[in-house]
Amino acid sequence: MPRNAGGGIAGVNAPPAPFVPEELHFVPGVAVIVAGFGTAEEHEAVLAPLRAAAPPLFEHVTPMPYVQLQQMLDGGAPWGVKAYTKGLYLDELTDDASTWSRRTCG
Repeated sequence: MPRNAGGGIAGVNAPPAPFVPEELHFVPGVAVIVAGFGTAEEHEAVLAPLRAAAPPLFEHVTPMPYVQLQQMLDGGAPWGVKAYTKGLYLDELTDDASTWSRRTCG
């Protein structure tokens, strides 16, 4: 990724958001989150290979304030859900990390 973009992979329940088809609300899945801080063209160049490798069930690509980005998936874990959050940083997505993710996240 270029220096002005970042991303993450998260096991989540699809939020009941307008960009999510209603039949997928709260369905467990994997979210690929990409935040770009460059031009729309630069962001599209980052997204194109991801879309080609794993076409999304739905996507939400739009400029937004950083705080909105932080809150984007909150609706998929409403109050009362018995869950926890755990994260880590990887310098690269190695085969070992990918295997661990599949074992841990289903």
